[in-house]
Amino acid sequence: MSWQFILGLILGIFGTFIEVLIPLIVRQFIDGKTHISAHINFRLVAVIVLTIIFSAIISAFCQYLISVAGNLKIAEVRMEIEQKLLTLPMSFFTNQKSGQLSSHLINDAEVVQDFMTSSIPATINSLIAVLGSFIVLFHLDWQLTVFIVLSFSLIILIAYPIGKISEKLSLTTQNKLSELSGQSTENIYNIRSIKLNNAYRPVLLNFKQVVVELFKVSNKTDRIFSIVGPIQTVFTLGIILLIIIYGSIRVQQASLSIGTLVSFLIYLFQVIEPINMLGNFYTSYKQAKGATLELNKILNTPGEKSVYQVNSQILFAKNSCLTLKNASFSYQKEPVLQNISLSFNSGQKIAIVGSSGAGKTTIINLLTRLYELNEGQLLLNSVSATNYDLNTWRNLFAVVTQENTIISGSIYLNLTFGLTAIPEESDIWVALDKANLLEDVQKMPNGLQTLVGEQGIGLSGGQRQRLQIARAYLRQANFLILDEATSNLDPNSEKIITNTLNELLANHQTTLIVIAHRLSTIVDSDKIYFLDNHQITGSGTHQELMQLVPKYKQFVNEELLAVEK
Repeated sequence: MSWQFILGLILGIFGTFIEVLIPLIVRQFIDGKTHISAHINFRLVAVIVLTIIFSAIISAFCQYLISVAGNLKIAEVRMEIEQKLLTLPMSFFTNQKSGQLSSHLINDAEVVQDFMTSSIPATINSLIAVLGSFIVLFHLDWQLTVFIVLSFSLIILIAYPIGKISEKLSLTTQNKLSELSGQSTENIYNIRSIKLNNAYRPVLLNFKQVVVELFKVSNKTDRIFSIVGPIQTVFTLGIILLIIIYGSIRVQQASLSIGTLVSFLIYLFQVIEPINMLGNFYTSYKQAKGATLELNKILNTPGEKSVYQVNSQILFAKNSCLTLKNASFSYQKEPVLQNISLSFNSGQKIAIVGSSGAGKTTIINLLTRLYELNEGQLLLNSVSATNYDLNTWRNLFAVVTQENTIISGSIYLNLTFGLTAIPEESDIWVALDKANLLEDVQKMPNGLQTLVGEQGIGLSGGQRQRLQIARAYLRQANFLILDEATSNLDPNSEKIITNTLNELLANHQTTLIVIAHRLSTIVDSDKIYFLDNHQITGSGTHQELMQLVPKYKQFVNEELLAVEK
């Protein structure tokens, strides 16, 4: 716990004790004979007023400190969850929606914050207020006190079944809110596809279904509390009325003073809210428990493993050999790769080809350790990849895919995204020139500081692809992976970028790993691996495969040459 939270609780407890004293001062003022004197009258009134003001100031300062502590804690929780999400393996995200995860991070955390900053402190203060008040009440008149204790005990008993119902409804509500957030995020992300496919109605229908389900849950919650609330109010007012009647009879019988009865009523009104708070604590606790269920799942999910056993200088040696040996992998028990072996040597251009769904991108995911092998080995210079620090390992690679990996922000931010050392501006312009993007950026009003919009919507498809290639060039990685990276480029841009890649290979500065559906992109490769039916069925140069592997020749004629046309 932070010092703000502890100090806030202490001040809250102190303020509660002061509130407990106020009815006693009022009793003294009413029952005391000294109120006949004007001097004493004003002194007691001043004491009462100053006590109330002092109590209010302490209460305000207490609430502020606890709120600050709660805000700090929830910021830590959100940072912890975000950090955890960023370190979770790719397999975790396979069946997750980004919008739902965001909802858990924001909405569920908000519920926890409310529980910490409101329910817990209020419950502690309420407990002290109730105990302190009842101690004084027993001292004033034990008979009235016993009557109040027995009556208000029923209110707390009512809270237990309400808490059970609330826990279930809270969990359902949070799940529906997460689902709604997930669908909304997905719809916005795919708005272009929705419009082009005239999918407005089915998308809206799916969204409406979740909205209606959330509406039903909210209505059910409101119905329950709309019934319980008035019952509690009527029950409380009934108790107060009975106490007034009973106290009035005692006053008439001279067994109870008017000042004591007034003090009782003040104490009673003071403890009504704390008693209700104590009764509602169980409900709040169950709501917080239900809201944090998904957060706990995220925090308890094992993250990616990282070790520090091999010197990073060995890792970044330019003369490297990357090897997949007898590797097998399955997605959710569905085999994708079976006992494959590949090697990638420095200064070589290696192509991986095969039909769609053959597992080409999976090989890239295994090489970069986005997924871990089910069987086999991933080696660098005969040393297992699992012996290397994961972050250092991924610095070996620069990956450009057909997918859009542009982030919101400026062109400069995208070019330096993930770099451990920020390059000189002259190097950035060289990278843009190598990716045939130099003239485009120079023409932009703000140059490198031009904002590209969410997912790079302010750029053309070709510009987004060339921007990713320029980013990869700046990484100066040992292995440059192009996964359909030139598919969106015009012939001139592709030629320029191909020349750039050939320069890198000629200087033995990198190893080029290519996945492509264009014959012109792979035909000059030093080695081609042909992937068919989850296995490597042939490897060699293009000419060798055309002569020795009939399926490869068929693949070239039916798919690669068809794309060229």
